[in-house]
Amino acid sequence: MKVCIIAATQTEVSPLLNHLNSNNPPAWSKQVSVHISGVGPTATAYTVMRLLQQSPELMVQAGICGAFHRQLKAGSVVQVIAERYGDWGAEDGRRFLDVFDLQLADPDGFPFRGGWMYNPYSADVLLQRLPQVRGLTVSRTSGKKSTISLLKKKYNADVESMEGAAFFYCCLREGIPFLSLRAVSNRVRRRQRHKWKTERAIRELNAFLVNWLDRLFEFESPISAK
Repeated sequence: MKVCIIAATQTEVSPLLNHLNSNNPPAWSKQVSVHISGVGPTATAYTVMRLLQQSPELMVQAGICGAFHRQLKAGSVVQVIAERYGDWGAEDGRRFLDVFDLQLADPDGFPFRGGWMYNPYSADVLLQRLPQVRGLTVSRTSGKKSTISLLKKKYNADVESMEGAAFFYCCLREGIPFLSLRAVSNRVRRRQRHKWKTERAIRELNAFLVNWLDRLFEFESPISAK
């Protein structure tokens, strides 16, 4: 199986890269490639489309994220099973109207269902043990109470990132099996970087990735449509 892993920054997957480039690399090292897209939906979409020219059998997005809810603790690794854009539309006073509200796009036109994009591919038991969450993708991360309140009320998403929806959109449109794995580094709130648990999130994410890849190539678990 040929697996492409994509991350927004090298820091988010540095432990995995170190493992792959060590003096004793895993047996699956030649079947897994890691790619850095850059931050945001545009860079992500460009990178995914370039990688699809290499005919991978599985695309995996890996990175950190912010959590809207207290039950998702810092360091928690989650599987994002649904994504949508959180700032794709127009402000109208205190309201935000997304492109579906504005009737500029069909909320049920492929690859959307009710404005969301869902991952139709099933995964192995190890992944199914992770919290399954819905992600909101924004070009500007949320750090103001009014914005956070609006997004929570309008979309009721679990986590926030800057790349997820673009990754889902490209993979769904091209019909390539994919997975989205993230680790929580912080609560979505006013920016308090000193309180973020970034190092812990990266450590937990990469430990999980290595463990999962070991299992994936040991059993050659197929990724199939639900």
